[in-house]
Amino acid sequence: MMPAVLHEDESKLSIHAEVGIKAAQVAMKNANVTSSDIDAVILGTSHAARNYPSVAIEIQNELGINGYAYDMLVGCSSTTFAINNAVSDISSGLADTVFSN
Repeated sequence: MMPAVLHEDESKLSIHAEVGIKAAQVAMKNANVTSSDIDAVILGTSHAARNYPSVAIEIQNELGINGYAYDMLVGCSSTTFAINNAVSDISSGLADTVFSN
């Protein structure tokens, strides 16, 4: 099965990215961090309207975050996997601060 989502214009931010950016801005304000403090963006979602660019990369670019970014599309548990990867990256020393949405 595939969600009935219209193809989005790739030159514009996806609706998923718009929501993620707002969430990131609130999280950054609450955590008192800036874009330069964030090492990675890991996004968990059960589906996306398009495959490229990934939502995490859209968020990364819009907020000026350096480092790496990727989406995890593994069904209903996507957010759990994304948070687990963020914790693993921090625990291993790969990253100090990760935005996971």
